[in-house]
Formats: sequence, C-alpha cells, structure tokens
Amino acid sequence: LRFTIDWHESSIEAALRKVCGAVLDRYLQEHNLNLQKILLVTAGSDPAVSHRIHEHMIARVVAVFEPLLHQLADAGVIAKDDLNQASRRLFVLTTFGGRFLYVTPHSRRERNGLVHEAVDLFLYGCRRP
Repeated sequence: LRFTIDWHESSIEAALRKVCGAVLDRYLQEHNLNLQKILLVTAGSDPAVSHRIHEHMIARVVAVFEPLLHQLADAGVIAKDDLNQASRRLFVLTTFGGRFLYVTPHSRRERNGLVHEAVDLFLYGCRRP
C-alpha cells in the first residue's frame, strides 16, 4: 500500500479514512480472505505457524498506519503512550476483527460507511478522557 496524504487539503478524519479504506480494500481481496480462512482452520492444529503468519500480516498493516499515527500523536490526538496498540486497534476496527471472512460488504458505499464508522470509533476512543 503506497499513497501520500496532502496535509494541507486533508483533515485527520479524512487522512485516516483514506488509509483505512486502502487497508480494507486490500483485506477484502479474495486471496487475502482465503488466506485468513486457512489460518483460521489450521490454527487449532498448528497454532505457532498460524500465529507467525498472522503476526507478519498485522506487522505489514501496522507499518502502513504508523507514520500517520505518529503524526496524530505529535498533534496531540493520540497519547504517545498508546501508540504501541493504536495501529492494532485501528486494524481491528477497520477489518471488524475478521468478520468479513464470512460476509463482505456488497458495494463501495457500504465499504465507505464501514470505514467512516471505524475511524469515528477510533477517534472517539482516542479523545475520551
């Protein structure tokens, strides 16, 4: 996933939506969903291998989120102490914890709605006292 965000033309929410939309689109590709299903099925028989593959997949997504989240931390939107878990939380919110393995959004409008919801929930959690 490679893209740039023009901070002069983008709000925090818009930047997060752009990143989360790209992550969700990639996550919903058929080969990625099939890999997730295989990991789920084989987790019981070989949890160590499934864990390593899943961790590698999450690490790639975290690498996409981290530059943006660091900017949000510098802006005071995210507490710097929460940066470690922020990428994982945003990934889970964006992919709805793997629920799309069974029911995927039908349209671009539905996907966009899900991305907006994930970003709103994430920012709500960051801004709570």
